[in-house]
Amino acid sequence: MLRAGMSCPGPLRLKGPMLNNLGDVAKSKFHNSPIRVRVIVSGKSATPYKIPKILLARCLGCGDDQCKLGKGKELELTAKDESFLMFIDSASTRLAAVVRTVFRLKCKKLAVDVKTTQNVLRIFISQPTGEDRTRWVSAQTSYFVGHDIDANNTYYLTGYATVEPKNQITTYVFLKAEKSKSDIESFEITDKVRSHLEEFRVNAKDVDDVYEYLGRLYESYARNVTKIYDRFTLHMAIDLAFHSALEFSLPGGRSQPARMDAIVIGDTRCGKGHVAEGLSKYYGIGEVVGAENCSFAGLVGGAQQIGNHWLISWGRIPLNDRGLVIIDEASELSGTDWTRLSRIRSEGVAEVTKIVQQVTNARTRLLFLTNPPSKAMSSYTFGVHALRDLIHAPEDIARFDYACVVSHEEVPIENINKRHKVTTFLHPQYAERELIMWAWSRTSDQIHFSEEAVAEIFKVANRLGKFYDIGIPLIQGENVRFKIAKIAIAYAARLYSASNDGSVLKVRQLHVQCASTFLRSLYRADVHGYYDHSWQQKELNPKLQKDNIDALTAYFNAYQSQDDAYSYLLNNTYIQSKDLVEHLNVSAPISTEIISKLIKYRCIIKKESASSSSLKYLKTAQFTRWLRNRVRESRKARWNI
Repeated sequence: MLRAGMSCPGPLRLKGPMLNNLGDVAKSKFHNSPIRVRVIVSGKSATPYKIPKILLARCLGCGDDQCKLGKGKELELTAKDESFLMFIDSASTRLAAVVRTVFRLKCKKLAVDVKTTQNVLRIFISQPTGEDRTRWVSAQTSYFVGHDIDANNTYYLTGYATVEPKNQITTYVFLKAEKSKSDIESFEITDKVRSHLEEFRVNAKDVDDVYEYLGRLYESYARNVTKIYDRFTLHMAIDLAFHSALEFSLPGGRSQPARMDAIVIGDTRCGKGHVAEGLSKYYGIGEVVGAENCSFAGLVGGAQQIGNHWLISWGRIPLNDRGLVIIDEASELSGTDWTRLSRIRSEGVAEVTKIVQQVTNARTRLLFLTNPPSKAMSSYTFGVHALRDLIHAPEDIARFDYACVVSHEEVPIENINKRHKVTTFLHPQYAERELIMWAWSRTSDQIHFSEEAVAEIFKVANRLGKFYDIGIPLIQGENVRFKIAKIAIAYAARLYSASNDGSVLKVRQLHVQCASTFLRSLYRADVHGYYDHSWQQKELNPKLQKDNIDALTAYFNAYQSQDDAYSYLLNNTYIQSKDLVEHLNVSAPISTEIISKLIKYRCIIKKESASSSSLKYLKTAQFTRWLRNRVRESRKARWNI
C-alpha cells in the first residue's frame, strides 16, 4: 500500500509530550515539527470535511512498465505533512489530479475510487482565558483530524505546524485532542490551600468591623495596584464581581445564577478602568474587552463562510464561561446589542442562529464600565438617570444586580494630586487568587444559608422592594431577594466564610447585612440619586388625593364628550397632544390644556425617549385605575347593568 507524505517523517515521531506556547509555534523552527499546545477551541466548522483515507487507484495507461500502480493499488492518505491539506476545499472533479500530486504518480490518467473517508474539522484556536495574550491575539485557523472535539473547551492538542498548500499561510494540523481541566475544575482544597485561605477569615461582630477590614484592604490595593485613591465604593463594587459564585438556591427554591452582572457608570478619568483592569491583572483572573473595538460577534459569536464552508466562532463572553469579562466603554453597545445580550445575561447561554446554528454555555460574570452618553454626571439631577440614556429597555436595566455611579466631584483634587506611599499588602497575591478560585469552584449545593440569613434576606427585600421606584428597575420587589442573596454570597466568599473543611461556603446574617449596607451606600450617594429619585416619585405620584379627584372629575364633567376622552385615555398607552386633537376633535390649545391638567393632577408623567421627537406621556397606575372606574360607572348608567 502506498502512503502519502513519506518525505515528512517528523510528525510521526510524537513520542514525549512537547508543550509549546501558542505564541511560539508559528516560528519557522517548528515547521513540520511535532508540537503539543494547550489552547481553547474558540470555534469549529459546522460540518466536517470528508476527505479520502483509503483509495483504489488504477492507471489508465501511462506506457511505463515501472508504473507504481500496475493494474490497481490501494493508497492510504495520512496526515503527515501539508500535502494532506490539498484535499481540503478541493472539488471532486479534481480528485485524480490531487491524488497524482500528493502520491507523486507519473500516470497521466487515473481512475480513483474512494473506499473509506476520514473527518477533518477546521477549527479556531487561541490562548486559554487567563493566560498571557500579549504574544498572540487573534484566533488561528487550524485543522483537526477526527470529530471528537467541542468548541468553547480547552484542550491539549498534539500535531504539527505547517502551511496552507494554496497560499503558504501558517496553519496547524492536530491528530490528537485531550480535554484539559480549567483552573476552576482543577482547584483542590488541600491542607496548604486551606491554610492560605484561613487568613481571609475575619472575626467580625458587625458590619462596621467588616467595612473597617475592607477599607484597609482596598487602601492597600489603591496604593499598590490600582493607583486610584479615595474610591472605596468603586473598589468594592468591582471586587464583589470577582468574588461572586456561579449558582445558588435559597432553601425550598430553584437554582439561580450567582454570577454577578453589574455596571459602573460615570465621568471619564474617575478610575473605573484602572481599578477593574488593575484588579484583573493582580488576581490573574478575568479578561478586559473594549466594546469600542469589538463587534457583537466578537463578544458573543458569529458565523463566517470560508469557501463554501460555514464556521461558528465564539466570542469573548462564552470563551470565558464560568469566568469574568470586563466590558469597557459599554456606551458603544447599541440598544439592539443590549437586547441581544439578554439570553446570555439571564440564562448563561450563547446562541448563534445564522445559516447554521450552535449553542454553548456562557455562564460568565459581567462587569460593564461606561461613561454617560454625551453628558457629564453633573448634568443629571440624579446620576441614575444616566442609565436610562444608556439603556432604553427597562428589562435590560433590571438584569443588573447593582449599578455604581462615580463622578469627578466625589474626590477632592488635593487628594489626587499628592504623593501616595506604597504599603504592604494584607494578603499574598497567590492567596488572593486561591480565594477567588475557591468561590468560583463552589457548586450550588456547596453554598448554604443560615436560617437567620434567609430571614434577613426577605426582611431586606421587603423593605427595599416597597420603597424604590420600579420606573428604574434596579430594585423590584419580585426579584430583589435574589440580588441581595448574590451580593451576600460574594461577601461570604471575600471573608472566607467556610465550613466542612472549606468545602462549603456559608452565608450568615452578617453577610446579608453587609449586602444591604452596600446597596444603601450605593443608592443613597448624592452622585447616584436612586434613593432621592425614588423618594421624589413617592411624593409626585401618590394615590390620587381627594382634592385631585374632585378637580379632575369637575374638569371632565364640564367637557361635552367626556366618554370619548375617557375611552381615548384608557385605551392608549402613550398620551400625546397631537393625538388628542385628532381623536377628540378639539383645537390644539384645548389639547394642550388637557395635557396640562393631567400633569397638574399627577395623572401622567413624561416619557423620555431618544428615538422620538414628539413628547409622550405615560399614565400613572393610579390614574389608570381611576379611568377604569369612570368607564365602568358610565357603562352601568347607559346599560343599567
